[in-house]
Amino acid sequence: MPFDCNLPAGDCLFDSGLIQALEHKWLASQQYGEDLGMLLIRDWCQRHWRTFQRFRRIEHLLGEHRYQQFPAAEFGVWKGRVREEGSLFDIILGAFECGMENLEFVNWTRLQRLPEEESYELFTILDPNCVRLDQSLILERASERLVLC
Repeated sequence: MPFDCNLPAGDCLFDSGLIQALEHKWLASQQYGEDLGMLLIRDWCQRHWRTFQRFRRIEHLLGEHRYQQFPAAEFGVWKGRVREEGSLFDIILGAFECGMENLEFVNWTRLQRLPEEESYELFTILDPNCVRLDQSLILERASERLVLC
């Protein structure tokens, strides 16, 4: 990374998000020729935080990386499960990654004529409700870090 703010890459979802937001800030500032600071941190949060959480949730369930903000008991529940293109598992993960919410998912599953019980079971484990963490902690930590850097 082109900057050094001594950020941990550990198990905190907010710290991981902050690292991505700071990298976004650095790259975009280089492109613009000036440091745009918190404007670009807010930009990353608005554009990417929601999707970032969803992809980290999948990593957690697959046992690839444990995050404190997700239940420890759910870490690795899908460990060893292979995501084969076109499989029901792949289709459901794709819907989750695209931001599909609960009611939208139920309606979509019916329209697509997917096996409802298995689809709902997979989506329930993904739990879109647990990836609605507030971005304010990233913004707070970023403003503290930018003062220190």
